[in-house]
Amino acid sequence: MVHKTLESLYLPYVDQVLDKIHFKDIRARLDNVIHTAYLDSYLTTQDPQGKNIIMYEVAKHYVSKMIAHDEELVKTGNTLIIRELEARYSTTIEIDSIGSIKLHGEVDRIDELNGQIRIIDYKSGMVNKPNVGIEPDNYEALITDYNKSKAFQVLMYAYLYSKNNELTECTAGIISFKNFKDGFIPYSVKNGKSFQTQPIDAVELEKFEEQLHQIILELFNKDIALTAKDH
Repeated sequence: MVHKTLESLYLPYVDQVLDKIHFKDIRARLDNVIHTAYLDSYLTTQDPQGKNIIMYEVAKHYVSKMIAHDEELVKTGNTLIIRELEARYSTTIEIDSIGSIKLHGEVDRIDELNGQIRIIDYKSGMVNKPNVGIEPDNYEALITDYNKSKAFQVLMYAYLYSKNNELTECTAGIISFKNFKDGFIPYSVKNGKSFQTQPIDAVELEKFEEQLHQIILELFNKDIALTAKDH
């Protein structure tokens, strides 16, 4: 519901510099759009009832917070342009011992904030900065530590984007609806006791590709059983 609603609300303004008039219109359309998203998501013609009323109101609350977040960015002088919504990307990589591997993914939102491309994934659950950050000397954690799965995911989206677009540098990260106070949580690398935003460029993607190859080799290794990660 949240994904469908945000996509429908912002779709008319793709590639436009957002301003206060856009947000006035977005708010005016919210009730109708989220109601349609509910009907589509649940394949029903009935209004929400029982526990679904709570779920419906929570989803509406999340969407309203996202709108308010974007509107505040614009109000404070930032230039925000939505470039793509629910964007589907794919690429093929070659691994000598396996052959061609097709990778694909669907990115919730790609925008441009003050000229910088941002690749954004929405999460309804709790995500914190350490979940999207890594230690500078421990890239292997991307595929060995379940707590770094969000970092792996946003790097994968950036990787797919780079294979389909000209890319010099971007940021990629998570917006967690249960941790909205942190806003956009970007992929980062730990520096001392804190995580510092790490722009994603060719060098960073090359490091990621090394880990991507390793996890694919493991997946195709018949001698290694598929097991759930501890979490």
